[in-house]
Amino acid sequence: MSYGAKCEDPVIMGAATCDEPAWLKGKSPYWLQPDGFLAAIRSANSDVVLFVHGFNYSFEESLQIALRMVQRTGVQAIPVAYSWPSQNRVSAYGVDYDYNEWTIEHLIDLIQAIVNTLPDGKVLHIVAHSMGNRAVLAALARIHLPEQRLGQLIMIAPDVDSDIFKDLVSRSGPFQQKTLYVSNHDWALRAAGWLRPGESRAGDARKDYVVVKGVDTVDMSALKAGRVGHSIYDYSQVMFDDLGAVLKDQPPASRKLQSCTVNRIAAYNATHQTELPCVVYRLPAVK
Repeated sequence: MSYGAKCEDPVIMGAATCDEPAWLKGKSPYWLQPDGFLAAIRSANSDVVLFVHGFNYSFEESLQIALRMVQRTGVQAIPVAYSWPSQNRVSAYGVDYDYNEWTIEHLIDLIQAIVNTLPDGKVLHIVAHSMGNRAVLAALARIHLPEQRLGQLIMIAPDVDSDIFKDLVSRSGPFQQKTLYVSNHDWALRAAGWLRPGESRAGDARKDYVVVKGVDTVDMSALKAGRVGHSIYDYSQVMFDDLGAVLKDQPPASRKLQSCTVNRIAAYNATHQTELPCVVYRLPAVK
């Protein structure tokens, strides 16, 4: 948890540096036990942005990303990083997959505790990246949360089987808005598909888009995201601006997005007289 922290921009400074709040000065970093953690959230009287990292991210990196996200999006909220025990090695994908499954019950406990602690009028936003979406969606499908305590559910490059994603997101709770970010040049998600043959990933738009009722699908292919197209560290400010707009509850129509029709789904609707959602949005390229 980065409660009360001030963060210098990791893009410029290289790593997040945080000033301790006055009440934590001189304390051990492990001093903030669960009761103190929740008391800090309650006394801050603010919304919370919970970030859940993906495969191959360390505890320190998850803290940096959570801090960066709140700072660069310009939202007024407490950043909280949930760090499950990723091995932080590219070669440990299978081990991370197992630990990601193991962490679901622990994540349920944290989400429920935060929601129960929030002051009246404040909401919980959840942002998940890559494999972190597996744990988040599985956790949300197992609990019932009050609508008045939920803000945005943002799913970035989900390393989740597309069919499983569609089922779980439909049971993820009454968030104000649900947003899915995808790309057609995410090599990490392609590799995940090779490691688990036959399973297309929800965040990989190379062959098809995942378009689900109640979810805004946003194509971020125009933006660079590192050598493999999957790194949050390499997202441009355009991405953070759109994330900020989502966190501030702005619909796609009010953002600088291009509206596009998925022809395959549109053709199916025309043939079968159905009304399946068939619109995706595209982020503008960085000039």
